[in-house]
Amino acid sequence: MTNGKSVNDDTSDDDLISDSPRGERREADPWSDFKSSSSEDERGESGRLETAEDVIRFIFAGKATLTVLGTATKTRFTFRVSIPPPYDDGRTSTVKFFVSVLDGPDNESNYRYLGNVFKKPDGWDYAWSKKSRIAEDAPSSKCFGWFFDTVIKERRMHPRMEVWHEGRCGRCGMKLTVPESIRDGIGPECRKKMGRDSQ
Repeated sequence: MTNGKSVNDDTSDDDLISDSPRGERREADPWSDFKSSSSEDERGESGRLETAEDVIRFIFAGKATLTVLGTATKTRFTFRVSIPPPYDDGRTSTVKFFVSVLDGPDNESNYRYLGNVFKKPDGWDYAWSKKSRIAEDAPSSKCFGWFFDTVIKERRMHPRMEVWHEGRCGRCGMKLTVPESIRDGIGPECRKKMGRDSQ
């Protein structure tokens, strides 16, 4: 995987997204630097997530697969955000979600671990993991960090970014058939359960 070119030196602070967990800053619009690593399959019955609220609900449902697309270059990366398995000894982890990226032709199994999502008192945070075989400065890693800062932390959609789900429920992974569920990526039964869980 080839790293993208560096951002121009004249980039202003206003063009930069919020600080990463390591104190580094991420490019505000890095799409032109990326080369796609996901398969060439069509999106099929996938649905576009239109708002930051829809993306947040979907990505934290527990078993979410989403594609982040840069519309200017048609570059895309597919990520999986899932709840980690519990410890055998009952310990509680600070990690709430594992993040992996599609890195091969099989869009069901060719995912590589990328990093972790943490829940903090002031909100959600993401950090690349040293255990990942994907480099921290790899295009897919930079893409997810920028996406997380923009959509999850700042709760806004970038005008040159689209977010798509794969046509399966973000909570249980079952194929979606109800039109409203296809739109936002959560099945009707899981929507009810998620509503009860949040109460």
